[in-house]
Amino acid sequence: MTLSFGDYEIDVERRELRRAKTPVHVEPQVFDLLVYLVQNRDRVVS
Repeated sequence: MTLSFGDYEIDVERRELRRAKTPVHVEPQVFDLLVYLVQNRDRVVS
C-alpha cells in the first residue's frame, strides 16, 4: 500500500518514505507514527 501527501509517498510494505522519488531516512518509530497519522487523518488522535 502506498500513501501520498504533498511531495511525499509512504510505501508501507517496503517501509520507505520518499520525497519526490528520493528516499528519506526516518527512524522506525517515526515511520510508524507517520503511517498511523496518515491513515487516521480524518480523526483527532491523542
